[in-house]
Amino acid sequence: MAKSGLKHIDVGPELTKTEWESQETHELIHGTSFPSSPVERQLFYRDDEHKWYIYNGTSWVWLGGGGGGSGDMLKSVYDTNDNSIVDNAEKLEGSTKAQVQDHTPKAHTLASHSSKAHSELTGVGADDHHVKYTDAEAKAQAQGAKLDDHAAPDDNTDLDATTLKHGLMPKADKSKLDGIAAGADVTGSNPPQAHKASHQDGGSDEISIAGLDGSPAQKGTASGLASLDAQSRVVQSAKTLKDADSDTGIQVEESADEDIIRMDVAGVEAFLLSDAGILTLVKQSACYAWANAAQVIPESGTSQPRIVLDQEVSDHQNEFDSTLKTGTADGNVLNHLQDDTSSQFTADDVGAWVLNTTDNTYGKVTAFNDAGDVTLDGDTFPDGNENYKLYRAKYTVTEDGTYLIIGNIRWKSGLVIDQVYYGSIIRKNGSQLSQAGTAASGTAAMNSLCIAVTQLSANDIITLAVTNASGGASATLDGGNNWRTFFVVAKLY
Repeated sequence: MAKSGLKHIDVGPELTKTEWESQETHELIHGTSFPSSPVERQLFYRDDEHKWYIYNGTSWVWLGGGGGGSGDMLKSVYDTNDNSIVDNAEKLEGSTKAQVQDHTPKAHTLASHSSKAHSELTGVGADDHHVKYTDAEAKAQAQGAKLDDHAAPDDNTDLDATTLKHGLMPKADKSKLDGIAAGADVTGSNPPQAHKASHQDGGSDEISIAGLDGSPAQKGTASGLASLDAQSRVVQSAKTLKDADSDTGIQVEESADEDIIRMDVAGVEAFLLSDAGILTLVKQSACYAWANAAQVIPESGTSQPRIVLDQEVSDHQNEFDSTLKTGTADGNVLNHLQDDTSSQFTADDVGAWVLNTTDNTYGKVTAFNDAGDVTLDGDTFPDGNENYKLYRAKYTVTEDGTYLIIGNIRWKSGLVIDQVYYGSIIRKNGSQLSQAGTAASGTAAMNSLCIAVTQLSANDIITLAVTNASGGASATLDGGNNWRTFFVVAKLY
């Protein structure tokens, strides 16, 4: 690059006319930023500023700015933002020459000041601004004002009290108070006024505690309480509260001095609180069912069958279904149980389990066809002449709540395998809710006890199932007694 600011292209030993006339031969050095390594007297044209600059050995100087001369008017000193206006002259923008000569400042507002403290407003007369009040002074003035210091209020309801806010008394209420007799004053030694004679016992408009039906209150009952007719549905005596048909109520003394609270619901004593504070809920949801017979359980790889629970110790709300149907198949249609001889099947059997007691295999009812035919989930009766048990053994929840569920399987001695896992399963709506079991120690009888406390909803179905992990050998659960294989469900709250 030449110091002159011209860029020359390389040419041959002799410069031709074409090369001399070419624009690129003598192209001026230009751009939008200065070269990185300039030399003194080097020229450069700024395309973005449309200006020529020359390098003076230390900086680039605009050729239109006086040639970078000396003295007090250097552009780099007086026009630092390079807008061709002396910086101090810009500060006078917006003021006329006369304003500058007369020292008249440009109009401005209080908001334009950096400080607006009230104490700085000096030289201002009393009529020029308001009297300053502190918060405490203003509060004291407001609290010292009295209603009678103000003009009479308008005749409207703006200040009236309501049930939602405090206020002044409406004039209508004041009129009512003014109309009350002087005898209504019960303060001090003034007693309340007696009812007029017509309101008293035997009067023409006797006041009755029986309510809106107007039945008169009678005296002479225990503890001075009224004996009211059935329509009032209130007190029958000092010891009993009953409804209209007397089949639901509360008794606090069924027999003399027994100190027991009883509650009847629809004619059944559903609640009893003893004198020791022990609560008995006779109608609280609860059931106790058990297996009346032994049941062969195959290895669980083929099934985890529901237990046959066909006996009940108790069922307060009839929530446990212990239905058991027995018979002999008389048809071998694939995936069907047919028994036209008994013709005992119903639509309620859908979901029940079936035990082929001849082959000790299990299946589930998936559809009801007619009284002599149901569809199963597998071919449980391939020969069509096997004996069977169809059983439901399920608890259906009536009301939402927290329930205690206990299921126990008693395994018969000599019919389990040493170190094989045997367990009981509590199911909710067909899915496992809880499982418990243990490995057999020898062949002695053993129990698989499973317990759950859980939240249940109305119409949930709870069942007890079993698992046998013997790897192929069957095992037998014991029945015949309510402490062997049993199932308990109780609503806690």
